[in-house]
Amino acid sequence: MPVEKLSVEWWDDRWGAGQTSWKTTEDAAWPFDANLKAVGYAGEASGAGLRAFVPLCGDSAVVPVLLQRGFEVTGVEGSPKACAAMRKRLASIAGDKAAALSEKLTLVCGDFFHEARQLPAASFDLIYDRASFVAVSPDRRREYAEIMTRLRKPSTRMYFEGVWRNKKFAGSDDPAAHVQLGPPHHTEPDHVRALYEPMGWQFDLILGIDQDTMSPDAPFGPWKSTLHVPSKSVDATA
Repeated sequence: MPVEKLSVEWWDDRWGAGQTSWKTTEDAAWPFDANLKAVGYAGEASGAGLRAFVPLCGDSAVVPVLLQRGFEVTGVEGSPKACAAMRKRLASIAGDKAAALSEKLTLVCGDFFHEARQLPAASFDLIYDRASFVAVSPDRRREYAEIMTRLRKPSTRMYFEGVWRNKKFAGSDDPAAHVQLGPPHHTEPDHVRALYEPMGWQFDLILGIDQDTMSPDAPFGPWKSTLHVPSKSVDATA
């Protein structure tokens, strides 16, 4: 029986086959400093005493970066192979730091939508979303945003990275075909703003992308934003 696209089994098969193209640009050279500074967490000890959530974390290099900055980190990941890769990444850290950092990581392996709903509400000071929102099925984006909203505190900040896909690879002029490309799925800043702002978030674009000027041979390119709860916002989870 064919494996359902975007199911846990589908993702685990991708990891097992090494089909993890979304990871190719995220390594030690990724601009973590700039991304974290954009959400107010610059400096080596900026996360001391705080909690961070990394949805669909895979074996992202941002997890040890957050741990080293003092955050307690929770990651939810569907693929067992990805969870094993994360544990291997942490174990590879030199010296006696690996064990100490691992103690500050809660790694939950299972269906994202089920497991994330089990986390306590208002738990996190930072949400770091790279290649997570764009990985879920477009028809579950509202459900995803509702989970992020439930997990936030009044002071929570979110780093959000979207993907703008090149329309020439859609093979159709139908906008629906364009959105369904992926994962990662096409995501426009205005769509994310329209989804999150009614839930009480403020959306700020920090790096845009113009599809008309992007390389014609590039299948997609990233754009970056931050989200936070304005001081006068009514908590949408109340």
